[in-house]
Amino acid sequence: MIWQHYKKKFISQKSPNRTCPKMNIVIAVALALGVLVAVSEASYDFAPKYRSFKYDAAKFVSGGCGPGWHQYNNRCYWFSRQKLNWYTASMKCVAMGGYLVSIDQSHENTYVRHMLSVYGVRGGSWLGLNDILRPNKHRWCWGFVAKPCHKFDWYSNEPVYHEHGDYNCGMFKRSYKFHWHVDSCGQKNHYVCEKPLGKPCVCVY
Repeated sequence: MIWQHYKKKFISQKSPNRTCPKMNIVIAVALALGVLVAVSEASYDFAPKYRSFKYDAAKFVSGGCGPGWHQYNNRCYWFSRQKLNWYTASMKCVAMGGYLVSIDQSHENTYVRHMLSVYGVRGGSWLGLNDILRPNKHRWCWGFVAKPCHKFDWYSNEPVYHEHGDYNCGMFKRSYKFHWHVDSCGQKNHYVCEKPLGKPCVCVY
């Protein structure tokens, strides 16, 4: 299966501390320039329809992550414009010094969902959530490690299990107001990368 190729490529990298080799700065900057969007902490220059969005303002800061990245609570986030399958999106994030976003707390999840709305994402966007390594046990983890998922933002009766196909990856689904949804890992969607602020990438992939 296709995931076996990517698993071999990333499984050897350390996780829960998320440490991985330093990224190639030139390549990362080149990739990042295509998605340069400035968000000002002082002005909160968001459209009026997003005023209902709530999070701790002290945890939201603009800059310090590099071109195209957004800083929130000492972490950096990249919101893609292109669509890739889950495996390729994972590789793309690693190439930029990060990993597909791993949600640890509800306020982080709220922030990411809001930014997906700001970017006008259609369809949905990948996050690191998957059960690729344990498809028959339905144990959802972040990346290719045993870091369990705290199941707090699945939509309605999700995760829905499929007998056929590679429905082993999680996404923020637009039609579900960006709550989590199970999709085929081979499907092309937008994606969200994450990395620590001011440190070499600590990857889960």
